[in-house]
Amino acid sequence: MIVEESQDIITITSKIFGYQKWQVTKASTGEEALSYLISNVVDIILMDINLPTMSGFECCQKIRNLPDKLKSNIPIIAVTGNSHRLTLKEYQSKGFSYFFQKPVDFDVLLNKIKTMIELKIHD
Repeated sequence: MIVEESQDIITITSKIFGYQKWQVTKASTGEEALSYLISNVVDIILMDINLPTMSGFECCQKIRNLPDKLKSNIPIIAVTGNSHRLTLKEYQSKGFSYFFQKPVDFDVLLNKIKTMIELKIHD
C-alpha cells in the first residue's frame, strides 16, 4: 500500500512496483488507508509523513493500535521530504519499521521492501 498525497509520486511508485509484479493499493490520506485496512490486509505500507488532515505519524499509531494483530504488525516504511530529520530509532519509537528520505533511491527501497516481506513471511 502506498499512502501519499502526491498523485505524481503515487503514479511513479506504482509503475516501479508494477515492474516487480506487485499489486499496489493507493491511498491519498491516512483516513483512506485506515478505511481500507478495516476489511483488507496488505504486506507492507509505504507512508508519507506529511499527509492532509492526519499525519503519517498519527496514521501509523492508529494502525499499530488496530485490534487485529495481522494488521497492526504490518511493516510500515515512512517516506519524508521534510525536515523532521529523525533517526531510525526515533522513527521506530513512533511505530515505523524503517524510513527513507525523499528523493528516494528506488533500488535501495525495492531491496528493503523485498527483505521486509521475506522476513515477515518467515515469522
